Amino acid sequence: ARDLGLAGLGRLALAGHALADDPIAAKRALAFFPDEPRLFDYLTVRQHLNFVARIYGVRDHEALARPLLEEFEIADKADQLPGELSRGNLDRKLALRSNDELGQLAVSLDNMRQDIKSYTDELRDAKDRYQAIIGSIDCVVWEAQIDPPRVTLLSGQVEHVLGHSPDQVLEMLGHWRRWIHPDHHARIMAAFSSAVSGGRDSYVEFKVRHGDGEWMWLKALVSVVIDGLRVVGLRGVLVDINDIVKASEEMAEARDIAVKTADDKSRFLAIVSHEIRTPMNGLLGMLDMLNDSELNHEQREVLGLATRSGRNLLALV
Repeated sequence: ARDLGLAGLGRLALAGHALADDPIAAKRALAFFPDEPRLFDYLTVRQHLNFVARIYGVRDHEALARPLLEEFEIADKADQLPGELSRGNLDRKLALRSNDELGQLAVSLDNMRQDIKSYTDELRDAKDRYQAIIGSIDCVVWEAQIDPPRVTLLSGQVEHVLGHSPDQVLEMLGHWRRWIHPDHHARIMAAFSSAVSGGRDSYVEFKVRHGDGEWMWLKALVSVVIDGLRVVGLRGVLVDINDIVKASEEMAEARDIAVKTADDKSRFLAIVSHEIRTPMNGLLGMLDMLNDSELNHEQREVLGLATRSGRNLLALV
C-alpha cells in the first residue's frame, strides 16, 4: 500500500497478513511464486517442488503435487532438469479444480500451458513458412560453426542441386577436396578465410562434381555470424549457376567466333585488294604508254575508255 501511495486509504491484508508489514506470509497464503531467485532452470522438478514447499511451508507437498505431475505427464521425470523434459501434450487442459493453494497453482500452470501453446503454434507456423519458402527455391541453405568446425544445418533442395542426400553431403565434406574441382581449391579457401578473418560477407563461384558424375557450377553466398567481436559461425546458400555459366561461356565463344570472322574478313580483303591493285597498276601503266604512241581517233577513244574503267576499278578496291 505504501508503494502504491495508498497508505491513507486503508490496510491491504491477505489471509489476515498485512501485505505491507508481512509480505512473505501474505504471499505464502496464495502460494505465490517469486520471480527471484530464478532457479528453475538449474533444479530438477523434484528439487523445485521441495524448494517452493519449504519457502511457503506447504505440508505433504509431494502428495499434493503428484496429481499435477501426472496431469502434465512428467510424474516419471521428476528427477530431470526442465530442459530435458519432453514437450508433452499442450492441447490437454489441466482439469484439476480446487480452492486451496494447489488449485491456484493449477490455474496458473494452465494459463502458462495456453501461453506456451500459443507461442509454440506461432513458431511452428513460422517454421512451416520458412521451410515452404526454402523448398520453393532451387538452392541449398547451410549453417556452420567455427570452433570446432561443424556444419549444423543443411536444408533446401540438397539432392536436386547436388545430386546427393544431406547425409552424403555431410560425409563428403570430410574430404571436400575430392568433391570440388582442383582448380578452385584456392579460391574456396580464400573466400572462407576472408570471411572469418575479416568478419565480412563474401561469395565464391566454383565447380563441384554432381551426383551424376558431371562437373557443375555453384555460387556460395557466405554471411558471417558475429558474437561480440568474434566470428563464431557462417551461414549462407548454395545456388546452382550451371546454366548461367554455360550460357556465358556460349556467348563468349560466339563473340570469339564473331571477332575471328571479322579478322578473317579483313585479312581476306587486304589480300584481295593487294592482289588486284598490283596487276591493275601494271595494266594502267601499259595503257598510259600505249596512249603516247601513234593512234587514230577510234583507237584513242577505246584506249581512253579502258583507262577510265581501270582507274574506277582501282579506286573501288
